[in-house]
Amino acid sequence: MKWHLANLGLSIAAAATRIVAGDEPHVAVYPPLPNNTYQSRHYEVIVEQGGRQFLSYVYQSDNHGDLDAYHLEKMTAANHFTSFSFQGRVMVHIHLLGGATAATAVVRPLSSGLRATANGNQITLALEKPGQFYVEVPGKAKHPLFIFADPPEREVPSAQAHGVLYFGPGLHDLGKAGAELTSDTTVYLAGGAYVKGLFKARPGVKVAFRGRGILSGIAFPHYTNDWSHHLIDVPPSARGELTVEGITLTDSPKACLESAVKTRVENVKFFSWHQNTDGVFVGNGSTVKRCFFKVNDDVIKLYSSRMTVTDSVVWMQPTGAAVQLSWNLRQPVTDACVSGMDIIRFDRHEMPGRYKFINNAVVASRNFCGGRTGPGVVIENLRFEEPPLQLFGMKIKQGGKYNEGRGGIHGVTFRNWTMPSAPRMKSLIDGNGTETGAIENLVFENIMIGPTKLTAANADEFITRTNKTANFTYR
Repeated sequence: MKWHLANLGLSIAAAATRIVAGDEPHVAVYPPLPNNTYQSRHYEVIVEQGGRQFLSYVYQSDNHGDLDAYHLEKMTAANHFTSFSFQGRVMVHIHLLGGATAATAVVRPLSSGLRATANGNQITLALEKPGQFYVEVPGKAKHPLFIFADPPEREVPSAQAHGVLYFGPGLHDLGKAGAELTSDTTVYLAGGAYVKGLFKARPGVKVAFRGRGILSGIAFPHYTNDWSHHLIDVPPSARGELTVEGITLTDSPKACLESAVKTRVENVKFFSWHQNTDGVFVGNGSTVKRCFFKVNDDVIKLYSSRMTVTDSVVWMQPTGAAVQLSWNLRQPVTDACVSGMDIIRFDRHEMPGRYKFINNAVVASRNFCGGRTGPGVVIENLRFEEPPLQLFGMKIKQGGKYNEGRGGIHGVTFRNWTMPSAPRMKSLIDGNGTETGAIENLVFENIMIGPTKLTAANADEFITRTNKTANFTYR
């Protein structure tokens, strides 16, 4: 069954959500799912404020990715996550289940400056502002816990309002056809709502997804060649717009969010297991702010001009880049910026055989079909909490499907990167394109590889340049 606005009110329950004004202390936790569905078997979380304690439901998404054993060996067995909203100061108490204990715990990203205390089966940390955090517990590497501490909601629509598709707490299943949005719509997922399904908009509509609930593709198999099975899919249109704010996207069968129109993405959490399950691919003029990504392909596809990505947290799984500059790119991309990215984990290692040179890098680019990246593209303020596998893997090649070798990379700046030590693989920048396919006029500014700054004198130690590459500047 396809869900249209005409189906509003059919088993869609409303839930009262208080809008918080000013600086009033506040905590909002959300109802558990019926029969404790998808509940974590490893963690319980309690949020405390002003002597009151609130149980925050912890979800568990098991790894059902269809990758081979070589990839799966590096991946986690599950994701465990909880979301709550707050204002003021709260204490977060984590209870380790199943007899597990810990003497220490680390809160990532490290740039948050947060410290946790651990004693037996209890871990505690204090929060004074919202954020997305990974609590690293010794012995629990395969079962990471993520704390999504959201700001209070400011715009909560009425369930009866015109143009609102409201999902209250509980399980909702849209069926295999998903939901087709045919007119301007706000899809509201209340905290505690778990919606199984995919959403696709008609061309020209303005769509917003808001709330603190979860949109899940868990009911769908991995779609390798069917490009329509994204969790949220918005086709190109001069009038169309998309907003996605506050929700969690998990278990996507394909890319989590693909939008060919101007899009605003803020405080959204992205999880996926399958290969080819990218994070964000959005249109010209889009913004992505304060998001969390643990997806299993490219995190950000920087394929659109005037696109900005700021202050996000990334866990890189075995496939895909943190920033992909091209994969079959056909249009020019100028004046785009990625700024402020904490890369907290790398589930990857040098791959053998056919995997050896495929998309290992933090910044990658392949398969140019005439599109050109730059000038005015900047990737800056990247913080790596462990050594990356490879920093740059940029190739413009001729031959093979989509490899027309035209376009190129021109006038891109990489600025203010830090990492604890050198990458495990040397970077590769290959300008082997046609007469127009080259990589040139790149600027590397304040790239710190451990204690060593990348300079013209030592660049060959870290980067292999082949074919048509020219005018690299090191500052």
